[in-house]
Amino acid sequence: MMFRVLPFIVVLLLLSCARTYDPLTGKTVYTLLPTQEEIKIGRMYLPLAVDQNDGRYPDKEVQEYVQKLGKKIAEHAPRKLDYRFYVVNTKQVNAFALPGGFIFVNRGLILALDKEDQLAGVLAHELAHVNARHHARFLEKMYGMNILLSIAGIFAYQTRYGDVLMQFGKIGAQLLSLRWSREHE
Repeated sequence: MMFRVLPFIVVLLLLSCARTYDPLTGKTVYTLLPTQEEIKIGRMYLPLAVDQNDGRYPDKEVQEYVQKLGKKIAEHAPRKLDYRFYVVNTKQVNAFALPGGFIFVNRGLILALDKEDQLAGVLAHELAHVNARHHARFLEKMYGMNILLSIAGIFAYQTRYGDVLMQFGKIGAQLLSLRWSREHE
């Protein structure tokens, strides 16, 4: 029975792919997560990212400065998104990006920098993550692993050790995702 359903699952998966232009390679690529979905995901997690990092840094001049510098750098980015730059109030020395072009710099990092060039380098690094679609690729990979685990689960539950096999599959997927994210850094 399952072998009859499997081709339909594969066809549905392929039909759900979106065609998009990759400005880095100049080629058309197929993706499970089109740009508009990336932006939706970024917007969805934006409030959570701000809250988990002690809110927005209250100095409007610093916010405007980082936004202006970030926009200036983003003009040269291959993906033409409406990039947004935020300073969050946590003292940790870090910066990060969400899918869709939402870029954050921690107050602690700004205080640790000596020159504008250093901040520009950090912003460019985060822009590179967005432009290389690291978040989108990670989400696509996890989506694919979940589909494979679901298909494997249908077969595994027909055996005596189905639960154990599924747990090992989930652990393996998590380990692969850790390696994936470290490679992009």
